[in-house]
Amino acid sequence: EYVCNICQVVTFEGLTAAPLVARHMKMNHEVKLNVIKVYKYLETQTQLFDENGTVSYKCPLCPNKKVLNPGLLRLHLVSHSDENVYFCSKCDRTFKSFSVLNSHVKSVHGDVKYVICPTCGRSYKGAKSLAVHMLIHSDERR
Repeated sequence: EYVCNICQVVTFEGLTAAPLVARHMKMNHEVKLNVIKVYKYLETQTQLFDENGTVSYKCPLCPNKKVLNPGLLRLHLVSHSDENVYFCSKCDRTFKSFSVLNSHVKSVHGDVKYVICPTCGRSYKGAKSLAVHMLIHSDERR
């Protein structure tokens, strides 16, 4: 349960409250909270124990999603947030996950070598893209 520590009026329950808490604080008290940090604060309420005593953490927004540690739960909960928490240091883009940021950096800012099709002269990012393209020419030759 979460009670606003400024106005003592608003009460929320569970991790589903994190975006509501952040919105309440911003609109009513001009305080900007990081939704992920609010999730972290509330995550202990999602702890489950199975019959063997093994701890797992249940996503309050997905009916069957369970993970083995709170860090994985935080990573999963990002998918439910509108907040982009990973920032590209080379441009102004933001992303919900580190893996998407990493893909962006490699594809947009990375040292990609272009290869040219020997048949038609088109250029492609990397040998894999050229190999897929070359299938077109193998069909033309038949």
